[in-house]
Amino acid sequence: MGLIYKKVYSDILKIDSKKIFNIILLLIFLRPHFSNLTSVVSTYLIDLIIIGLLMITSFKNRNGKIKINENLSRYFLLMLMLIIPMLFNIFFIGGDFVGIIDYVKIVYYIIVYICLVNLLAKIDYSEEEIIRMIQKYFYINVCIALIQLFSIPVISNVVHFFFGQDKLRDLYSGYSRVYATFYNANWFGVYLIFYFSIINSLFFKNKIIIFKYLINVFLLAIMLIISGSRTSMIGALICFTIQLFLNMKIKNILKFFAFFVPIVIVVVWGANQVDYLAKTIGRFTTFYDSILGNGSFTIKNLANSRYDSWMQTIELIKTSPIVGRIDSNIIPHNTYLLFMLDFGLFGFLTFVVSSLVSAYNYMLKRKVYKNVFFTSICGFAPSFCIVCMSGDYFFSTQVMIMIVFLIVLDDVFMMKNRLVEKRENI
Repeated sequence: MGLIYKKVYSDILKIDSKKIFNIILLLIFLRPHFSNLTSVVSTYLIDLIIIGLLMITSFKNRNGKIKINENLSRYFLLMLMLIIPMLFNIFFIGGDFVGIIDYVKIVYYIIVYICLVNLLAKIDYSEEEIIRMIQKYFYINVCIALIQLFSIPVISNVVHFFFGQDKLRDLYSGYSRVYATFYNANWFGVYLIFYFSIINSLFFKNKIIIFKYLINVFLLAIMLIISGSRTSMIGALICFTIQLFLNMKIKNILKFFAFFVPIVIVVVWGANQVDYLAKTIGRFTTFYDSILGNGSFTIKNLANSRYDSWMQTIELIKTSPIVGRIDSNIIPHNTYLLFMLDFGLFGFLTFVVSSLVSAYNYMLKRKVYKNVFFTSICGFAPSFCIVCMSGDYFFSTQVMIMIVFLIVLDDVFMMKNRLVEKRENI
């Protein structure tokens, strides 16, 4: 048996790094969660495969040792600062051990970031090639979402097997909600914001033709509607507003009113003509009415049905505000409240300060090297922080792995640009 494992390991090491990267990219954007597996296995199986591939490829260098990232000490300190309140929470406050899973997820994100940077740095992919692959996976997701929407015979059974059908509602149910290759419609909505930020970045940098941009916006608008994700609709608007502001030029504003607005109006008008979509459209209109329909804006109106969960979580946090109080029976539907449940104000503030320092250093390094992915992050990151108020997205590995991947892309291409500049100056 030992010889078999050794042979398999040896064969994996012989796989080209580019092929391994392609497999990981496939698993990130076309992530299967098999319907015949238990919820835990279907949710985290792909994470285990991704981390396994990345750890193995980390040994693939001349010395056969893992290349240590220069920021490893900073990550280690953060992990130490987070584990202290969590352990105190569990052993002295009476919190559930389920919080350990959330801690492991943060460790997982850091490991994926370090290993993925090392892997992509060794591959000669260009920025354009990466973008084409991301676009290809978007079109596949659109096709899968449409198969789910129209419940196409035979093919839909295959899609259900690979990507599940829990809470999936097709067009003929009268209240459609689809989520393509994602675990639920809201996670799919975050993915749509992610892709929207990239397409907008290409648009503002004149790296995509108008016709192709309009096709992508058209498809994104349809996907947002049939997903029924109200928070992602808000996130998409915030993302676009920020990117438009950062690229404030007369020609960009003219493009916005000449192309973007008409496409969105046509899609919304067309959706309203389909009786089967009436309830799905109603999710957005009632949400708007609940926020502004009575002429007043309140947190309760914004939170909608999640408000009670927020209040229950806040009351529980008050019982142990410093180190938190993990309770598996509470689902906050809010990333920040869940973080404080797991790690308390001590862990939450530690993470916020660490994130702000990293963001400051991040922005300093990119005063000159501003690629497509940097512009995408500038729009996507703030909108993601806002939509996290209505969901536990930070602790959803399928969602967070996309964000880690986007940061990796910006880091790697920034480093490659610096290296090219140094060579030219020699």
